[in-house]
Amino acid sequence: MRRIRVVEVLEATVGGTRRHLLDLLDSLDRSRFEMTAVVSLKRDPGFAREVARLRAEGIEVVTIPMLRRPAPIADCIALFRLCRVLERGRFDVVHAHSSKAGFLVRLAARIVGVPAVVYTPHGFAFMIRTNRLLRGLYRLAERLARPWTDLFVLVSPTEIEAAYETRLWPRAAPPHPLFVMIENGIDPDTVSRDRDAARAALGLGDDDLVIGSVGRLTRQKCHRCLIDAAQRVVSVLPSAKFVIIGEGELRPSLQRQIDRLGLGDRLRHRPKQLSGGEQQRVAIARALMNSPQILLADEPTGNLDSRTGAQIIKLLKQLNAETEQTIVMVTHDQALADLAGRVLHLRDGRLH
Repeated sequence: MRRIRVVEVLEATVGGTRRHLLDLLDSLDRSRFEMTAVVSLKRDPGFAREVARLRAEGIEVVTIPMLRRPAPIADCIALFRLCRVLERGRFDVVHAHSSKAGFLVRLAARIVGVPAVVYTPHGFAFMIRTNRLLRGLYRLAERLARPWTDLFVLVSPTEIEAAYETRLWPRAAPPHPLFVMIENGIDPDTVSRDRDAARAALGLGDDDLVIGSVGRLTRQKCHRCLIDAAQRVVSVLPSAKFVIIGEGELRPSLQRQIDRLGLGDRLRHRPKQLSGGEQQRVAIARALMNSPQILLADEPTGNLDSRTGAQIIKLLKQLNAETEQTIVMVTHDQALADLAGRVLHLRDGRLH
């Protein structure tokens, strides 16, 4: 019996979508399915190692540069190349992943005439915090591509509700036949269950209250929210410790900020164990976590001795010089004011 020819298309070769793709390619029955993958290495060039492994195992892998953000010229080139791959492959099923590549390959499948198109959004792009124009563009793309899609495979009830709210399809009971929900999972046999050993490896005591976060270090995951919450929790429960597990695009910048601030040897310390200057540097690191356009500093040296204040002044000057970080300060410290490119004075409620 002829095998079913399936092509998996993914731009976001990172995080959960990466794991999802590899699970499909590694687990589907090779006697029933002939698998091909089309991926982009733009986000993670290191995925080339997985590409080599898959090819060695007999899975055809085609690399096509694709970008996450809208890019008309690059998108047209990617669409042309996707059409070529689909024409040559004569596939029975296209499985599109994530919003950007999902739209492009569904359009390509429509042009070429692939018999069946399956789409897994892995979280619709319009659900991500971004500007209103971009969210509207992603909603429009999803509505345009809906008629080209034979089946949506959603991974959570949140996605289903988002699809209803965006009117991708009408509410129905029982659920609309156009979609199924298959939640992601982790094989428990691959996870260590030795709790004591895990806590010991992290330097955690038996009495410590441990709150963990597992996820990619990206703006979408908002680790800054966790850090804000951690400060409040630790002020009430000093025994609480927070563990952040993950890799991602923010890891290098976070590590550089930690090193620049001289806090590398204080990562496991609680706020009450830090000096005033160290606490102030932690506050600066937290403020810089999401690469803000403007850093607001209210009396950054106000409660510090002259020596520690000089260190903070040096740090702010370094941030401005090395990263071109815009800093708006309120200060009574003339030494700090002298660093500014522009100084305004507040007198009787008016700026002069």
